Amino acid sequence: MELEERRKERELEQAKLEQKTQEHERQRQHEQMKHEQERQEHERQRQHEIELEQTKLEQQKFICEQNIMVQREIAHSQQTQREQEAIAREQRQAVLDQREESLANRINRYGQAVQYALTSMPCEVGELPSWFNMVENVWEKCDVPDDLKAKLLMPKLTSHAKPLIVRLSSDEQDLYETLRDFLLKQYQLGSREYRARFMHAGKKPGETWTSYTSRLKNLFQYTPSPVTFPVLMTCLIFASTTHCQIVFQCTH
Repeated sequence: MELEERRKERELEQAKLEQKTQEHERQRQHEQMKHEQERQEHERQRQHEIELEQTKLEQQKFICEQNIMVQREIAHSQQTQREQEAIAREQRQAVLDQREESLANRINRYGQAVQYALTSMPCEVGELPSWFNMVENVWEKCDVPDDLKAKLLMPKLTSHAKPLIVRLSSDEQDLYETLRDFLLKQYQLGSREYRARFMHAGKKPGETWTSYTSRLKNLFQYTPSPVTFPVLMTCLIFASTTHCQIVFQCTH
């Protein structure tokens, strides 16, 4: 009986010991599991921080690359703009050089064409109208362009006329009609003077009848008269053929 009780006590103690051992093992496993969870959580946080830091670095790298790319594009754009401006300047200069060369060549070519036909400006004021008519006939025969007429006329002006045209602007000096009208106005005679010159105009030695008629016509157009020049010429021809005397009355 006593042995049985001892055996039961030993079994009970053995059960308690095993229970304690199991409890201790469970606590150890729980602690180990908890520690592992904490370690894993810490690892996850560390990994998350690393990913955030890497993402931040990548963003900074991207922004830096974008800034570099923008700076390169700006520099390339500025360089392209400078090159285009340089090309445009060269093209404009080439056009100007070509225009100047072309203008010089044209002046030289037409100057050679009219140099023998175009006489110098007469010093006699009354001959200016006929001289300008002669000049315009030369322009027409040689087909001189309008932009060259004034330039070709300049060398033919008298030393007295050349200082007068400085009163005109450079653009006005390039226009033949403006230059012609200006000189005619500067040297214009009154109607009495033109009438007197017309009435006393005689045929010069060596002057052809065509030139003489043209000179009379030019003087007549500045002389107030109730008849036209063709009518006057008809009367003069009629008077010379019928041996009649005709009196030409000019009114003022």
